[in-house]
Amino acid sequence: MAFTLSGDAATTRTNLGLGDAATKTVGTAAGNIPVLDGSGNMPAVDGSALTGIEALPSGGTVGQLITNTASGTGTWQDAAPSAAILKTQSYRYNPTTVSGSGYGSTLSNYNSAGMNSSFTPTTTGSKLIITVSTVINMPVTTHSYLTLKHGSTWLHDYDGLCVLHQPSGMDYYSGVTMEYAHGVSAGTAVSIDLYVATSASDIKLGNRNSNGEQSTRVTIMEVV
Repeated sequence: MAFTLSGDAATTRTNLGLGDAATKTVGTAAGNIPVLDGSGNMPAVDGSALTGIEALPSGGTVGQLITNTASGTGTWQDAAPSAAILKTQSYRYNPTTVSGSGYGSTLSNYNSAGMNSSFTPTTTGSKLIITVSTVINMPVTTHSYLTLKHGSTWLHDYDGLCVLHQPSGMDYYSGVTMEYAHGVSAGTAVSIDLYVATSASDIKLGNRNSNGEQSTRVTIMEVV
């Protein structure tokens, strides 16, 4: 293929089939040709004149999302991230016997199980997820209730968590798990106590009669 060179640069470019890009300079100034960098990224340029891109509504802060309404108008909404665990403590208690004091529509019927679990939250606005896992051994034809107490504040009403009796046969034992979410203040120590009300003369926590023993575990988890 033969090329005809001319003393005129414009004619030579035409003869070579070159467009006007041959006269441009690489860069980001007006009239320049932008070139991708070594990572394939565009250089920093003003994109305000681009078309075909939906404009975002004014306002909005970090962590917010755009939600489109039926009319297509976007609005800023707070995102709802999954809960983050900040701190966890777990306590294990040996089997213990709790005396009964009857049961009525009052919290005065509850007796402490002697399981005091302390926790100091790390930040304001967090919540505590309190989980109690135990085994209850109690006589037949009886029933018991479990509840939690934070300092002088009861975390359940007098109904608590009910564990029903077995009408006949051997002494009744059952695995029990209870959970409660509780708001707290940062830096203030929290004391969580387990309380029991029962119609029996006494019950055993973490005890499966002659079949063996199982401890009571209290886990406190701080989430935001």
